[in-house]
Amino acid sequence: EDEAEGMELVSELHGEDWPAAFAANVRVKDGIAYFVHGTDGLRILDVSDIEAPLDIGFLAAESDCFNDIKLAAGPGDRLYALSASDARGVLSIDVTDPTAPTIVTAFTPTGNPQHGVHTIFIDTFAGAPAAFIVDGYSGLMAVFDISDPAVPVRVAEYDRGPEAPAFHDLYVEGGIAYINATWDGMLVVDASQPEPLLASFASGDYSHSNWVTTAAGRKVSVHGGEGFDAHIQIVDADPASPTYMEAIGEWQSRREVSVHNVMAVGERAYLAHYEDGVRILDLSDPTAPEQVAYFNSWSPALSDGSYLQGVGGIDLDLERNLIFVADSQRGLMILRITAD
Repeated sequence: EDEAEGMELVSELHGEDWPAAFAANVRVKDGIAYFVHGTDGLRILDVSDIEAPLDIGFLAAESDCFNDIKLAAGPGDRLYALSASDARGVLSIDVTDPTAPTIVTAFTPTGNPQHGVHTIFIDTFAGAPAAFIVDGYSGLMAVFDISDPAVPVRVAEYDRGPEAPAFHDLYVEGGIAYINATWDGMLVVDASQPEPLLASFASGDYSHSNWVTTAAGRKVSVHGGEGFDAHIQIVDADPASPTYMEAIGEWQSRREVSVHNVMAVGERAYLAHYEDGVRILDLSDPTAPEQVAYFNSWSPALSDGSYLQGVGGIDLDLERNLIFVADSQRGLMILRITAD
């Protein structure tokens, strides 16, 4: 392949003092990018000028790994970055002043302060803003009311017990969680119900991430497996459909490389695809997804030799046709979509 098709590089930033670390995810708000950089910590970048991003803030990890980042508004126009630490749970970080990030509290699925968290998704629960969290090594999802992210309140859980495969990632919409349960496939869960498990999808691989959207008038989950020969499966997510929770389409770049994170908007899926960079799929026919653009950020010259490297996470600014990219070798990258 060429370096890119349907996308172009606007800019990139990897500070000279940044150590090697896994770039897990990024979220952007009001011209500021919040970039979780594994064992390095949280990097905060001014991207108001997309052609010249600036490193403006930093919160160091403490013998832990930052796995995920989401943003939440608090009372008094305060802004919080919720970062998943594999040793300390969810760190609620006040970033109202992005040059001086400050941890105000931490919360964990069980209340044990040494219980790590792998992934966070923000939606609503019982009408209030809520953080849905999973730890990556147990079959437990916990739900916290984050009306005030400085004072999170545990309001619900779904626990499959100590012998269940781990919950690794999740997408939540209207309080309904689509949980990537690793070797148990994908589970559809409503933690507000006496019988929370609504449905399941046997993915046949390590169920790693997913994102729900509507394509060609039908609700689907873009499901990404992780590991050798894992690939994208388009799963029917309409409970009224005769093929509910069945794979109706699939797509794969190559057997050696799988997807880390997925986002989807309308009939497009946006993939953080490890060594295969960023990929965009057209879902106008969800039974036959087609690649419409890509950007290959990874190169052997920058490789550290690990199996899972390259692009870990993305965030979208589709009004400006921009993708913000967390790349383990190159740091923060800003791409412009040029494909129709």
